[in-house]
Amino acid sequence: MDKESKAGRAALLALAALMAILLAVGCLIPTENVRVRFARPLDYSGGWYDADTGRFYRERAILVQPGQTLRLTHRLPATIGQGTCLCLRNAGFHLTAMVGNCTIYEMGYSSPLVFGRELGRVWCQIPLGTQYGGHTVNLILQNKDEQDARRFDLYSVTMGTSNEVDFSILSTNFAAIVESGAVLLIALMLCVYAFLLFRYHVPAYRYAILYLGLLALDCGLWFISDGELAQFFFDDASFRYQLSYFAFLSVPVFVVLFFREIVMEYRRLLTRVLLGYAVLAAVLLGLYAANLVHISRSVSVIHLYMMFIIFVLLGACVQAYRTKRCAATRGCCFSKKIENFCK
Repeated sequence: MDKESKAGRAALLALAALMAILLAVGCLIPTENVRVRFARPLDYSGGWYDADTGRFYRERAILVQPGQTLRLTHRLPATIGQGTCLCLRNAGFHLTAMVGNCTIYEMGYSSPLVFGRELGRVWCQIPLGTQYGGHTVNLILQNKDEQDARRFDLYSVTMGTSNEVDFSILSTNFAAIVESGAVLLIALMLCVYAFLLFRYHVPAYRYAILYLGLLALDCGLWFISDGELAQFFFDDASFRYQLSYFAFLSVPVFVVLFFREIVMEYRRLLTRVLLGYAVLAAVLLGLYAANLVHISRSVSVIHLYMMFIIFVLLGACVQAYRTKRCAATRGCCFSKKIENFCK
């Protein structure tokens, strides 16, 4: 390294050290606090009683059996501010909130297992007027599912303004926001790369990259619609519920399409596997549309076929690697990666 390079590096290091010293000294000088802070809602999960038996609930969650109704009661604070609401997570219950004999909120009045009427797991914000201070609020949660028990998360009950509740929901879902954003960014990059390959007529794996980008896009939509963030974008609970299921249902399609471009010797086999999955999905969706079998009941069948797809893909990749006819499958085998790393 010549003298000029050494002098330049020394100057940069000295400049970085000077900025670090000034930053440290500047932090020690007292100044006004300008940090923006967000208020959090009040935890209101304690003090709930069973309206029928008088039992005091200390559990974080309460299991409600099929067809049963849970009635909770709690005395509101003496003073309630303007715009205050009672917030809780509703997992498909028919929820009714009453103050005295007045019904102030109702959600989920129809069956959760009917096409177009699904509720899913949503946040409910029950408005509380200032005149309700000191009164008793009653929550009536009816499980209209005749087969499965549903859990009411008592720990999720909070009280505050709408802005405080919204910020609390966003803060608890910060990891989901980062994950969904990262997956959608990867999807955008892959789709743009595939577009460039098609634009400049580069035949090498352009369809495989396109399917991989569509898979990432589908997973990003699945993450968003299946979580609690979807309530900030969609008003229709059933639309969010269906979008989540359909995005999940589409994942194996893009996976098989991707491997069809990688394991060329088994394209016919993978095409048959894909057609079988399409027929199965069409039958299940037809039963769902006719209100014969709800999509929540068919998830186990989809999981079994997904396991079958995984075994078929694994066998095709291993066989193609052994015959050394497909160079792309070498990267799919971890043993080969380790071998190349050790060389």
